[in-house]
Amino acid sequence: MGSILYEKAKCIEALDEFQQALDINKQQGIPDDHPDRASIFQNMGLCHLTSGTIIHNPTLALDYCVQALIIRLNTLPQNHRCTGITYRSIGLAYEQLKEYQSALKFYKEANIIHKALNKTFNELQKTENDIKRIQKHLSDPMLRPTHQFKTQNSQNEAPADIGAIKFKTERISPQLCSTEVPIQVVTRRMILLGRSNEVKSSFGDALLAQDNYFMINQGSSSVTYTNESSHIVGFRDFYGRKLMIVDTPAFANEYGSNSIIRTKITHSLEQAAPGPHAFLFVLEFTPELSFSEEDDKKLCEFLISIFGPTIHQYIVFVFTNLEKLQRAGIEIDRYLKQRCSQTFINLMKRCKNRYIPIDNRAPPNAKDASFAELLLIIDRMLNENQGKEYTYQSSSLQQTLKFTTQM
Repeated sequence: MGSILYEKAKCIEALDEFQQALDINKQQGIPDDHPDRASIFQNMGLCHLTSGTIIHNPTLALDYCVQALIIRLNTLPQNHRCTGITYRSIGLAYEQLKEYQSALKFYKEANIIHKALNKTFNELQKTENDIKRIQKHLSDPMLRPTHQFKTQNSQNEAPADIGAIKFKTERISPQLCSTEVPIQVVTRRMILLGRSNEVKSSFGDALLAQDNYFMINQGSSSVTYTNESSHIVGFRDFYGRKLMIVDTPAFANEYGSNSIIRTKITHSLEQAAPGPHAFLFVLEFTPELSFSEEDDKKLCEFLISIFGPTIHQYIVFVFTNLEKLQRAGIEIDRYLKQRCSQTFINLMKRCKNRYIPIDNRAPPNAKDASFAELLLIIDRMLNENQGKEYTYQSSSLQQTLKFTTQM
């Protein structure tokens, strides 16, 4: 009934029906991560995305669509059409909020899925038009965003002005997707790497949804945890997934034979036994080039000496402070080409350019959407690695492991 009302542009009545369906699901004990709930959340988001209605609220739409996305990433097969549609819905919400970098990111994800399906020409064409429209906004200084995210607390405020966007919010068909794929709890073991303890450990805190969980020693560039009470391992239940996050000491300017760093990195790897599924190399967007060509060459040598040649198969780069680029109106791809050394660009190429930008000032629902996308990148990477986690292959690391076990 809700879908019929939505198609008749009766969004208020449709939203009421979807809310009742959600209540019935709860009364029947349907799990929170059931695919049917994703369809309901998606539809509720679409109602709030429809312009010209009193319930038009892109912030609330974003919240519902993110919940739908997280469920679908955990329950639907890879590159499922419904997941692509949800990605596009999130892109529309961000566009209405004038968060164009974030909108572009989700439009591109939708585009990847529709290209892979080869059966959704209309949807593929729509996402390509979306991408072109956003790129035009990002390239025009007069259209750059000048405000930050609206949070869930702003529900009663006037919705974002979309007059300058020059397009009418397109009606997306209500979702009736379901699946018989069994819901399984999946564990993902991730190790944090980085040149800055503050940047790396702060991202780890955000990923765990906990403040000041990983101890940050501002006065040291080499040791994240300084006493026995410090945390180096954290866990989070993330919408049907068990996340294990392991911190390591930062290694900026410590690329030599620093035995303390090697021993502590070895200890972190032992915590992630039988092996991590991914190494998250955490950096931040900065206005200028932070590290020289020589520094980046030492970094590459350090990674190989510690982790071995297979490390490139398991690295995902995480760039924080996306909001700095948004304020400057700089596209991410242009930033990477102009502000990173050629050695670092080559390192990213060896890692198949796996990266994700994170907005530090985004509200929790938007951050969760980024974390869900990060897990999708890791899933794709694992498929390329035949589902195998990283194993200790570096001779240097093996020697350190042998030494520490004998102590």
